[in-house]
Amino acid sequence: MRNMEYSTLYPPKLPSAKAVESSNAVEPSMGRGLIDAVRALERMEAAADGAGFQEATTQLLSALSDARLMLARRGLLRGDSVRAKALLTKTAEAGCGSGSTEGQSLGQYGGGGRGGRKKRRKGGASGAALSVMSLDGRSSNLGRGVADDEGLLLVALGRILGSGKKNDEQDPTKNEGQILRSGVVVSEAAEVLLVLCRHTMIYLSSGSSCASAEREMLLPACPQLLSGLGRSAEYFVRRIQSSGGYIVHPDMTMALSSCHRAAAAIITLMGTRLSRSNGALGLVTSTALETLFLSGGVTSECAQSGASLLASCPLAGNADGAAPAQLWTKALEKATDSLTSVVNLFFPIHQSGPTANQSLKHQDTGLIEKMQSSLISQTGRCAEFQSRVEGYALLISSLLDMDGCDARSERSIVCATLPLSPILDLIEVLFAFPSAAEAQYLLTKSRLRDVPVRNGYLSPNAAMEVANFAKLQGIHVFESVLSAIGSSGLNQGRRVMRLASNALQSSCSYALRRSIDPVGSPAVRADRKGGRRWLHNSLHLRCMTVRVFSHALVRAGPGAILASEGDILAKDLLFLSGCLLEQAVAGGMAVEDEWGTLSDRIELVTACADAVGNALSVAGAYLDTHTRATLESTASLCLSGTL
Repeated sequence: MRNMEYSTLYPPKLPSAKAVESSNAVEPSMGRGLIDAVRALERMEAAADGAGFQEATTQLLSALSDARLMLARRGLLRGDSVRAKALLTKTAEAGCGSGSTEGQSLGQYGGGGRGGRKKRRKGGASGAALSVMSLDGRSSNLGRGVADDEGLLLVALGRILGSGKKNDEQDPTKNEGQILRSGVVVSEAAEVLLVLCRHTMIYLSSGSSCASAEREMLLPACPQLLSGLGRSAEYFVRRIQSSGGYIVHPDMTMALSSCHRAAAAIITLMGTRLSRSNGALGLVTSTALETLFLSGGVTSECAQSGASLLASCPLAGNADGAAPAQLWTKALEKATDSLTSVVNLFFPIHQSGPTANQSLKHQDTGLIEKMQSSLISQTGRCAEFQSRVEGYALLISSLLDMDGCDARSERSIVCATLPLSPILDLIEVLFAFPSAAEAQYLLTKSRLRDVPVRNGYLSPNAAMEVANFAKLQGIHVFESVLSAIGSSGLNQGRRVMRLASNALQSSCSYALRRSIDPVGSPAVRADRKGGRRWLHNSLHLRCMTVRVFSHALVRAGPGAILASEGDILAKDLLFLSGCLLEQAVAGGMAVEDEWGTLSDRIELVTACADAVGNALSVAGAYLDTHTRATLESTASLCLSGTL
């Protein structure tokens, strides 16, 4: 024991030369390994070797996964601040950060072969200005060895996504190899780009030199990478459209969503430095817009990613020098006008069919021809109406929520103008759609209910099928508007509260409406042949309207009393307490043929209780004695357990 303790006092042995060399060894080349895997896969594809192609695909996926994990932890430069400062110095001296490299093609060269590097070593460039391989295999003044491996990584990603290639205008999927057709490979490559952009974006706000250098390295490649992401997304959109949107392999939807998210991350990271990349931005924008209108539930995630991409596009600016705030306002106005025109085109509520046609022709020239030529059946028109309304509503919500953007990007549109009046007009149209559909249905003879309405494309029966869906999308847009305006929308508080009140009262049962407002609610005929309406009996839709009313009440604050006309707020609270009592008294039995599950009833009870609690917290001191007594008695009955 003494010898062991005494031996700890001696210094350790000096390391050998081999150990010193291994400790100073450079990390494995991530970009070189990835480009080699891409080339191996291309060789197997050219040789039509099925077994070799599968093995090469597995190796490429493994290399992409390793790159994604490495980039998520350490970034493109792996935390090397010395190389980052050298890159920033050379970029400042050469002026390479101005985005003038847009026209360079990424991926059409060999990724910087040995011959090119030998020529550059023998060149007559001096000292610090020695040119090395850039992102597309050409020479650039980035400094010796600064962007070697990182450039190979970007070149490999560009070759996977098909950057630098051109498709046939009639068939964008023509002459594509199996690499692009592999949804797993494209999705993994897009996820690598997404992780890289997010890592750079996170550390850029902290003033990291590595993040700044990584952003400068990505700038020359961004137009080509965006083009590749757009072409890949376009291919998968065509595949989904050809399959009808219902039977789609999950790899295609996963790849489409990944491409949209990666493109949105690139636009958010670069901002207005992409203002002159009109071709790449136009490609990803058109593909994302088509994704919004894909039918089928399997594409909901793709539609969300496409809406996020379109919401981030105003941040890139344009070649005319328009500010992102102006572009954001124009995009919101265009989406609002398009959705209003779509609703009036399919089912004109205010008898404005010809005006809607003219407005829609200016924005979407192919929809009217599609309705008149291919979509003759009411089933197809209902599906098209739902996809259009859902897509535009999702786009409006994404624009209002600034979906896909970070806090640094939101500051660029802080002075944007919110077109609140047109959006509220749209919400009013969507809220009124069920009442208009039921009225048209009851006024039409039974033998004519499958005939399209005047100046529209939906029949009364078809309008009844999609009526609650349209109102639900209006509720989603209304929630986004309430989150966006905050205290700045107090000047529109009266109209906001009126919309929330109308949505709540129109969703309640006729028995409750007759008991609270017998004058404004006509009696229902006993023979059930005329005047009978049932769209308001959806418990799920009633729960959504209660929640959006509670949200509007909290947003308006104590000013809701001033914003309300007369006793509107007191009447709304009576409706809330009445809905709560109806579900408690029902005891599991249906009330007026209400349709919904048991979970919907439980959710409605919870929503009504929360809304009443929020109303008491916000405006309890301003309520009259009768309303407070009604709310207290309702709460006592619900808690007594005697119901």
